[in-house]
Amino acid sequence: MLATNRRVSVLRPFLYGLLAACLFAASGLITGGAVFAQQGDKPDAKPAEPQSLTEKLGGEERYLTHLTTDKPIYREGETVYVRGTVLHAFTNKPIDDKKEEIEAISEKINVLQKANKPENREALNELYRERAELQQQTRLNPMVEIKDPKGATVVSGRTGIQDSTLGFKWEVPEDQAGGEYTVKVTYPWSGLAPAERTFDIRAYRAPRIKTQID
Repeated sequence: MLATNRRVSVLRPFLYGLLAACLFAASGLITGGAVFAQQGDKPDAKPAEPQSLTEKLGGEERYLTHLTTDKPIYREGETVYVRGTVLHAFTNKPIDDKKEEIEAISEKINVLQKANKPENREALNELYRERAELQQQTRLNPMVEIKDPKGATVVSGRTGIQDSTLGFKWEVPEDQAGGEYTVKVTYPWSGLAPAERTFDIRAYRAPRIKTQID
């Protein structure tokens, strides 16, 4: 009897461990089955189609801004003239300012206003709405920034686009540090691609004239 009790006491930890392992395995099967059932209830999600390179760059109807300055190097006190031309990325056509469409709607508005009839009020409101939408589409309002060699903005401002061209100017202060500067144009309200151009500012040093005659 004493030997039997000793065997039971020796096997007891092993039996407890075996029981715990069986319970853990059973709980894993139950959890896995529940997860599998939940996943099986959901419809198969279609993978998202990858974007083409054209879509990533803004689509087929996108425009690029080509920046130039009147010269590459400036001195203190000179004026930097920036010019940008907005052209279609593939056809190089100027941006459509819808000028003819806006003028045609304005002519219709003038005719109805001269008639001055109450029944034309609804038509006038519709024409006003169409003209405002076209004007909003062409109101690009690019933002121009000039940054110094350290990346700090020294001047910024908004400008307009007329005949697919924008302009900006900046007079270099007398104490402006030299180095490579960057002019950057962005379109926060229309989503057009930004553009950059660099130019240099260098201090002017008068040539030394040797006055001593040998």
